Amino acid sequence: MYPMHCSRRALRPCLCSIFLFLLLIAVPMGSLVQAQQAEGSFDSAFLPGDPLRSIAEPLFLGEASFAHRLAEKTGGAREPLALVLCGGSARAYAHIGVLKALEAAGIEPDFIVANSMGAIVGMLYAAGFSPDDIELLVSALSPEHYLDIVFPTHGGFITMNRFIAVLDMLMGSMDLSETRIPIIIIGEDLRTRRQVWFAEGGFSRIMAGAIAMPAIFEPQPIEDFLIIDGGSTNIVPLEPALRFTSSIIVSTALYNRRMNFSNPITVINRAFDIGKTRAGIEALARSNALIIRNRVEELSYMQFSDPEQIIRIGEESAVQALRFFDLTRPAAPEGAVSRSAMHARLVSAIAAIRTGVRPNMPLSLRIAPRLVLAPPFIHVPGSLQEFPHAGMTLKASVWRMDTAISYLALLSPTGTRQWVLDSAFNINPAGSLEARFSARLWGAYDGSAAGWHVPSMYEFSTGLQASGIIGRRKAGFNLEGAYLDSFSASSSAWEARGGFFIDPEYEDTAEGESKKQPGSAPWFSLEAGGFAESSSAQAIAAGVEGSLWAGVKNASFAPRMRANTRVSLSGVPFRETEFDGFRGAVTRSDAMALVITNAELAFAPRKYSVDFAESILLKNFELAPFLDMKWKADETHALAFEAWAGGLCFSVQASAFGLAPAQLSMLASVNSSGAFTFQLRAGALFPTRR
Repeated sequence: MYPMHCSRRALRPCLCSIFLFLLLIAVPMGSLVQAQQAEGSFDSAFLPGDPLRSIAEPLFLGEASFAHRLAEKTGGAREPLALVLCGGSARAYAHIGVLKALEAAGIEPDFIVANSMGAIVGMLYAAGFSPDDIELLVSALSPEHYLDIVFPTHGGFITMNRFIAVLDMLMGSMDLSETRIPIIIIGEDLRTRRQVWFAEGGFSRIMAGAIAMPAIFEPQPIEDFLIIDGGSTNIVPLEPALRFTSSIIVSTALYNRRMNFSNPITVINRAFDIGKTRAGIEALARSNALIIRNRVEELSYMQFSDPEQIIRIGEESAVQALRFFDLTRPAAPEGAVSRSAMHARLVSAIAAIRTGVRPNMPLSLRIAPRLVLAPPFIHVPGSLQEFPHAGMTLKASVWRMDTAISYLALLSPTGTRQWVLDSAFNINPAGSLEARFSARLWGAYDGSAAGWHVPSMYEFSTGLQASGIIGRRKAGFNLEGAYLDSFSASSSAWEARGGFFIDPEYEDTAEGESKKQPGSAPWFSLEAGGFAESSSAQAIAAGVEGSLWAGVKNASFAPRMRANTRVSLSGVPFRETEFDGFRGAVTRSDAMALVITNAELAFAPRKYSVDFAESILLKNFELAPFLDMKWKADETHALAFEAWAGGLCFSVQASAFGLAPAQLSMLASVNSSGAFTFQLRAGALFPTRR
């Protein structure tokens, strides 16, 4: 064999050939890789115009106007100070206390960013209300009382039409771009799935959209959007603030309590909470914001009726966090003038609503469930509340009037009263004057498989009421009447009554000053007037009647009494009713005069509450031993003692998903003849003092 020898000159053509060969292979391969990379990129997967492409980019309504207002406020000479108010349902009332602490420290934000319940506090403050006025507003006109349960035909189980109408009554046609302090409100749009930042738009509708919890509240139509609570995706809305400044104060209202995960509702609530809280904590961790962590994390989101405690916690938390910071910003010179005007508007709105003035409602049509589990303590002519029932209502509202048609099945049916078809009309034509009228058809089922309805009676009822505020008391008059007749026999009956009333004092005043007195505070309530009705003998019984309630309110114990009297002046006896306030078993018949007294000592640990799966809240517990006494006169006997009843009454207020609470009373008693009775009643015999 011979060794192979190759000179460099001979090797060059070989190397060039190899290089060219590799280059020919590499260029197509590189192009192929680039093509594959381009094919799998975001831009190629989500082309311009694809609705999914823009989901991550928020929509900012009124951005230019907001930036201009902010530049005017700071004069371009300093970095603006932002205040971020987080969501948290009732826990967000802590922001009111935070605002009090900030003002005490001489700090006013240049702009506000808020979502969920933080939006209510933030928008009211930005509009010009002082923290004290906001506290007065949420105490006197708690949002829970203006939310109504409906069948979910519009995306939620709760409609906010009345809430929006009350806001319009308070704010007029204010636009979000007209607030004294610039503000951005965060919402989520169901149609585009994009976050929407509102710096302009209708004040009331935006506030309603900001608190519209998904599936619970009806989504709010705003322009082309369908808005739900922005806190449903991120409870801490920091991003809009970071676009304009790095000087930020964040007030939190987070939720961090122990939960029982054996309940599926609790699991759903926690699953819903995980994402929005995680996003909020991550945003806080990335920021250099001053964080005021309000110590309300153990409280239920449904405690709307207890703002005082939550506000106090917020103020204490803010004072603690602000000790080492100097963030003073001068207040706007027009602030005092704006607050004075807003305070006057608030005073007028509270007084009007308390006396019965209805807000102007937009045209709306809703189907709602209707349920009454127990009868009341006191009789009202023509009231359906005396007949526990379940059914549904079709209700239409517009302006200051509403009409409803209801089909109801009685829960305690009798031979001729097993179902009722009720039509009702209510109108508030002027001032606090309210007129109501209803027509009813009562009947029974014929027992067939089809459950055919057989009418048995018809009824008409009407009422008229007006009131006003005198000092801190509500006073007015009412007229009520009802007529009932049977289809099968001549057995008509009618009744009418009228008089004046004086309600207990309000604990807050239109001036915004709390009238809650330490220790014991006496109170009273009065009703007096006359009555007329058809008697058992079809004659007319007419006379006078009245009731006086009085008591002493104490932090834990509340002694109270009631005296009721009814006297016929026509010489014809009147019919007794089981809803006369006497809480014992007694035979009721015709009477010429009647006197009933009630006395009790209520133990009321009102600071305690119990909730179930963050859905049902029980509060305002009362346990009261009582003693009732009854005197009676008839056609043959003068007024004489007839019976007494003593026992124990337990009452509680229950609310679901933050709605207005319903009060239920359970009582057990024994009377002077030894008869025992257990009763379940709606409401309470003694009025709840506000």
